Amino acid sequence: MKCSIAVVLCLALAGGFGAPAGAKEPDPAPLRAALAEMHAWVHQGGQLEGWRAYLLSDALEAELAKGAAADQAVLQAVLRRYTSQVPGITSPAFVRVRDALEAYLEDLATPSLAELAAACRGAKDAFTPIGPIDVNQAKTELTAALGRLEAVLAATPDRANAANWQTFLQFPALRAELAKPSPDLAKLDEIHARFAAGHEGLELAAFADVRRSLRRYLVLSRAAGHPEVKAQYETVVDRLAQQVTSYAETPSSDGLLAIGQSLGWLEDARQAPALRRAIARHFSEPNLRIALSAGVVAAGLSATVDETTPIEDQILDTSVRGTDHTQGQTTAHLVPSLALGQIDLVFRGTTNTDSVGYSNGATVHSTSLTRIEVRKRLLVDGRRVTSLPAQAAAAVRTTLHSVQPGRGGLRAQQEAWRRAEAQRDPSDRVAEDHARTRAAGRMDQEIGRQIDALNQRLDRWWSGLEARGAMPETLRVHTAADALHWTVRQGSGRYLAAPAPPPPADPADLVVEVHESFVNNACARVLPGMVLSEDQLRQWMTEIFGPLPQRFQRDPGQEPWTVRLAAQWPITVRFEENSWTVTLRGDQYVAEGREFPELDITLAYRIEQDGARRKAVRDGGLRVFPRGFVPGSGAQLSARQQALRNILERRLTRLFDAEWTPEDLVLPEPWNKAGPLRLAQWRADRGWMVLAWRRKAG
Repeated sequence: MKCSIAVVLCLALAGGFGAPAGAKEPDPAPLRAALAEMHAWVHQGGQLEGWRAYLLSDALEAELAKGAAADQAVLQAVLRRYTSQVPGITSPAFVRVRDALEAYLEDLATPSLAELAAACRGAKDAFTPIGPIDVNQAKTELTAALGRLEAVLAATPDRANAANWQTFLQFPALRAELAKPSPDLAKLDEIHARFAAGHEGLELAAFADVRRSLRRYLVLSRAAGHPEVKAQYETVVDRLAQQVTSYAETPSSDGLLAIGQSLGWLEDARQAPALRRAIARHFSEPNLRIALSAGVVAAGLSATVDETTPIEDQILDTSVRGTDHTQGQTTAHLVPSLALGQIDLVFRGTTNTDSVGYSNGATVHSTSLTRIEVRKRLLVDGRRVTSLPAQAAAAVRTTLHSVQPGRGGLRAQQEAWRRAEAQRDPSDRVAEDHARTRAAGRMDQEIGRQIDALNQRLDRWWSGLEARGAMPETLRVHTAADALHWTVRQGSGRYLAAPAPPPPADPADLVVEVHESFVNNACARVLPGMVLSEDQLRQWMTEIFGPLPQRFQRDPGQEPWTVRLAAQWPITVRFEENSWTVTLRGDQYVAEGREFPELDITLAYRIEQDGARRKAVRDGGLRVFPRGFVPGSGAQLSARQQALRNILERRLTRLFDAEWTPEDLVLPEPWNKAGPLRLAQWRADRGWMVLAWRRKAG
């Protein structure tokens, strides 16, 4: 089976741990980089000392040198300067320092797992009764979410489809209930069931926000004043303390999901917000990292220039017409920056110009050689690519070949030559200025078109993620001398991210490090309760792997099976000990005209070495069991469960090869100029999957 870049993107955007024993050592590098760049920026404006004094830069640098022992009171005082109202403080250079300082303070305040477990036990007495204020706030949030959905549907060109959604989701009834002082909760349950029906389209963020808000309102309405809620809260925080303790002793994928589930209960009940934030901060490492080598970046952006263009110019009092022949090379260089990605495009070349000039009746035939260097900086912030104006340098040397006066004899011709020679150096200086302007303008125009096209694609990509509520919480791009880096965190609150950085990757041209929480969190946000058909699964596999062999097609006349995915953690992955496992949790199945109860489907592969290549080997067959069923425990499947298990095993097992070797990776244009990339490292460990490709020799 093929492995293409789409596989990487699917793993990364579907969407053992080494949990530290104590508090995390904060990383001062991003803050120091932002501070240095801000100082360089204000220095250019001649205001360095004034801003350094006002922003307490000396004090900040002194505290950064202390590491985890930094005085947080001093850092908070510095932060107050960056959040003041002085003119200019909202400039991007200051904002980047402010954001980095806020993140650094959060890292300093992150407790250890042992401290978190103790905080959970101490939170038992911190229950806040749920009352009318909580319910009214939830109703306000629900009303706002419904208004946003109505606005989305109102802007939909397909008016009939919008009307069908409003009818199916019972908008009039929902509005009528929300207008009542005491809505009919049973009626709202019925409406919520429609929002949670799992039909295609209901996964979009506008629908999902109403579904979640409606569920939260129902939960709080029933919990308000209920005598058992406090006891449930105490049970949850006790369980959370045990889960955190167990995770500290034996980190595991299931342990991370269990902690997230308990945090979800507290979030829905609006309890222990400080505790929830503290736990989330501990599991807040970016869970997707991508690095593209400087060599691949250069190969994609470098280009050879060989073009001939006509010119018309006015140099001093001479009108010039002719032809430019420009030859040269554009190269790309990474500019180290921790604040954002920076790439310098540099063109170096020469222009040979053959021209005729007309001045005061004289005709001048000449050639010139122009040496040109143009630099343009690209800025990559993750969401979009922007650029700074191109800067050019030029040196012109003109050679006169003939000067013909408008009239007169030898004396007139000599005088014309004299004037032309006298004007040659001043003319060259003007020509250099014009050459700089033309060269910078051409690069701005050409790169501008490419950036516009790229940003249009990026906008469509991000709009799609936003529409499905799958936008990552953080997305940071930075450059080192050897690579362009992306770091992404998918997860916050109940959706915990990575607890620790990935294991080291081998040096390579493309490195992708994805933590299982990235995929799990993305699926938990987009797919809960959705209905997935066998045909949709095949379509996804085709989009990932390309056209599928005939054996992957459904037999003629065979009805596709469908599954309603679980409301919590519908699809999860696990990466550990050079193996990866995918589990689909189904609450209800329909197959061969019959309905079946919940079953979970698990598929596992081992990563093995095969000579110089790596391959995936299926670890047994498809595992299909009821949720919580332990094979070998003596428990027996019911007849209906066994029937569904047989159907799914028969129809799904053939979709997955017993083993497959990833083929060489070819990047899309223009990066394909780097040549094919061969997978050099593929490992799974402590919740991370690490893949590294190198350019093939020759």
